[in-house]
Amino acid sequence: MSSRSELNIPDLAGKRILGTGASAGIGAAVALGFLGQGARVAIHYGANRAGAERVAAGASDRAVVVHGNLTRGHAKEFVADGIRVNAVAPGVIQTAFHDRYTPADLLSAQVGTIPMGRAGTPEECVGAYLFLASKELSGYLTGQVIEVNGGQLMV
Repeated sequence: MSSRSELNIPDLAGKRILGTGASAGIGAAVALGFLGQGARVAIHYGANRAGAERVAAGASDRAVVVHGNLTRGHAKEFVADGIRVNAVAPGVIQTAFHDRYTPADLLSAQVGTIPMGRAGTPEECVGAYLFLASKELSGYLTGQVIEVNGGQLMV
């Protein structure tokens, strides 16, 4: 299997993407993944403007930093325009958020419930987003949630 740096999904080049929470962690990894595929990315941030600007710095011709209140309800507005709406639900992903706010014993207990035996990385979430954005790979999917959680919530 090729590394993500070698991955080429042709129909993502030039696609316009809104990356929410893209100033750090999973959102930043996803934004960088789309930029790596040649997409044009609006990098949304809540409080971390400097982080969003760092993500955008390498591709200023295809990246713009945006701030604002985004809600799921907006998705209904885009259905008539043929825009598919899907989501990715990450499980326990090792990010600066957990480093700062999750007590080590709690994180260890959470990781103990994951069949793969570890927390994921932001980079391991990127593929699900790229897949959902590619009409070539997922053109008949809409209204779906892909769980990226190491099997944590398998039933």
